[in-house]
Amino acid sequence: SDLDAGTILSNLATSSGFAGFVSKFDSTGTYKYSLIIDSTGTDDLRGINCDAFGSLYVTGQVPLNCDAVIKYSSTSNVNIGYLPALTTAYAYLAKFDNLGNFEPPINTTSDKYYIILDSTTNTDEGLSITCDSFGNMYFSGDYNGTPTIKDQNGTTLFTLPASSGIAAFVCKFDSNGNYQYTRILDTAGSDLGNSVTCDSSGNMYFAGYFTGSPTIKNQAGTSLGTLPGSSSTAAFVCKFDSSGTYVYTRVVDAVNSDHGFSVACDSSGNMYFAGDYAGNTPYVKNEAGTILFTLPTVTGQAVFVTK
Repeated sequence: SDLDAGTILSNLATSSGFAGFVSKFDSTGTYKYSLIIDSTGTDDLRGINCDAFGSLYVTGQVPLNCDAVIKYSSTSNVNIGYLPALTTAYAYLAKFDNLGNFEPPINTTSDKYYIILDSTTNTDEGLSITCDSFGNMYFSGDYNGTPTIKDQNGTTLFTLPASSGIAAFVCKFDSNGNYQYTRILDTAGSDLGNSVTCDSSGNMYFAGYFTGSPTIKNQAGTSLGTLPGSSSTAAFVCKFDSSGTYVYTRVVDAVNSDHGFSVACDSSGNMYFAGDYAGNTPYVKNEAGTILFTLPTVTGQAVFVTK
């Protein structure tokens, strides 16, 4: 194949700093194009996903005080848009059609098609993104402060409650990009929403890790439930139904630091949760703190996947 032979398929645009990118190949592995997000800083492109119509969604972080140019690269490199420079690093999501063109995630005639989450005084980041079978879109990450969710016109769609420390979040938008809700996991420590997925019924699963004693909240700051505290860092996965109602949480918590990195569902509705743990008594618990299973003690750091 071309790749085995080392044949150059395309030359991407020279970056101004550390650029994020996503490349598309067809079913035979033929190169189609790349989309590049580039500023003079470090541009993190952390998550990608596609909906049933072939639209592409990307999420990540734009560094502070940097305009990030969005470039389309195929046989040549063309600037097709930008993400704005703000005084703090912020989380973003952007939508493109199956040809790599900007596709509005909201109903608008603007030529800039993106949504941002920005706390204005601290750092926020987008880490994962998914779509359900109904065309709804979810993106997760973390924020620190009191963030606003804005569209490409600068219109505020919602202001989230202030975090106690660094809070994990997941936001839902419908197929037209209209804001639906946010679910938040918040402690006084550091909490990250590393992964989000949906099953065929539209249930949403949100995974990451927390430090301390977390509260699960909605976008108004109302508590939906609390979890047993961890003396270090614990891995978690939360389930919400298709309307956003909280269903359950599963936690992996050992003596040392534990992290949830990914979550997936199969066609039968089973959920799989992956991460790592370290140390003695690595318990799998439910939201009430009841021990469901005890994993083997390890001397270093072990990876796990739980069904």
